[in-house]
Amino acid sequence: NFPRLTEALYGLGWASYKLRDLASARSSFQEAVKRLPEGRTRQDSMYRLGLILIELKEWEQARRTFETLLQSPIDAALAGETRFQIAWSLNRQDRLEESAEAFGALVSASGARGLAPKALLWQGRAYFRLKRYKEAITALRGAMNHPESPSGIRFEAGQQLAAAYYNNGQFSEAQGAYELLLGSSELPRDHQDELKNGLLQSLLKSGNYRQARQELVKSGTLKASEQDALIVIGQAFFERSQWDEVIETYRVADTNSPEVLRHWAGKAYIEKRQWQDALNVLSPLKDTLDQELKPLVLYDVARALRGSGDVGGAKNNLITLSEAYANRDIGALALREAAEIAREQKDLPTAQNLLRRVSENRAFPVDRRRQAWMDLGDLYRGAKQWGPALLAYRGARGLGPSGSLPNALGGYWAGFVLVEMRQFKEAVRELSSLKFPENAEPLPSLAGLKMAEAYEQMGRWREATLIYRRLSGLAPPRERADARERLEWIERNVPREART
Repeated sequence: NFPRLTEALYGLGWASYKLRDLASARSSFQEAVKRLPEGRTRQDSMYRLGLILIELKEWEQARRTFETLLQSPIDAALAGETRFQIAWSLNRQDRLEESAEAFGALVSASGARGLAPKALLWQGRAYFRLKRYKEAITALRGAMNHPESPSGIRFEAGQQLAAAYYNNGQFSEAQGAYELLLGSSELPRDHQDELKNGLLQSLLKSGNYRQARQELVKSGTLKASEQDALIVIGQAFFERSQWDEVIETYRVADTNSPEVLRHWAGKAYIEKRQWQDALNVLSPLKDTLDQELKPLVLYDVARALRGSGDVGGAKNNLITLSEAYANRDIGALALREAAEIAREQKDLPTAQNLLRRVSENRAFPVDRRRQAWMDLGDLYRGAKQWGPALLAYRGARGLGPSGSLPNALGGYWAGFVLVEMRQFKEAVRELSSLKFPENAEPLPSLAGLKMAEAYEQMGRWREATLIYRRLSGLAPPRERADARERLEWIERNVPREART
């Protein structure tokens, strides 16, 4: 299929090129270009020289050779091929914007019609590397839809188009592109895994977790990357509290289920109050080597035991867990859960002791300690042990910055207890010092009602009346009704001069 070899240098160049002796081929074609007169053989020698320079990765020299060739009176077909190689050389030099423009110009050039699909493909790839995904999508769709586009170009353009959609955040379009490619009769076997992964990632990004899970089911034995995808799916369902979906995702993995996914499945069973199922899933995880996961599993095993009726076993497990992780957040959680069990068993001294261990341990997170103080205050208040309740609520208030809801909540209950202790002046001082965040109602109104009650008890009807009047117009419906009821009682039963 070689052209007629009429000049020795040209023929030697061809022979060397066929033998892959690129250095000799280069030398021969260079000599041919110098010695041959203008004509088709010289033009072809120059074109072959440019191709050899590309293979030798001498991109700039190749581009100059092709540009020199374009200055000759060459036919349209060779001119199109030459312009393509110039654009290609620019691409390999990472001069991507110039390359994209050159490929674009080639698409509409006369005589280069047959090169248009390939030029559009490479223009799209250049824009993709520039992260100009919208322009990449336009070019790649042009390559796919061009009437002269061969199947190989269509497939390559489709693959790049799917990636462009994905990177541009058009995950549904990427999903459709990947599905189209996977359904193609021309799909090369060595591309299947890559395309399946692209489809899977598109489904995950678009939030189509059920279909993503179905795709994993089709693949049979899960690879490491597919297990990671299953974890993403399980986590998404878990964060949405879709417990049945979490469990189904765990079942898909079967014996290959990652430990973290098993843990989520166990927690899902707990939320569904299927205690034995939870224990069946969680118990084998107690010996996990994952030191971050292990305490969480032990905590949830205890919760499942509690739910199943083994309260004693749950309490013992929780206390053991709290001792093993005495200065970690999970230790605080375990102590609080154990305290709740003790409270249900009406073992108030044990409950109070466990909560105090949380509240006084500065190694625990502040939120855990503050909640423990509040729980402790509630226990003491329920037992009408006002002094310890007051100390607990003030402990909670002290762990919340002024103006925060935790600070205001602790202060309100401290004021409540002071009223019960008949320390009315101190109650007014406590309640009037509170600063509430926005949208804290009904807490500010409750604090106002309790302060007005303290004023009533001290016979300070004027101050009580002012508070009730303010609340009767601004408080939420329930507190407004309480304020109006007290205001009406005062107007009926307290002399006018005492309240004005």
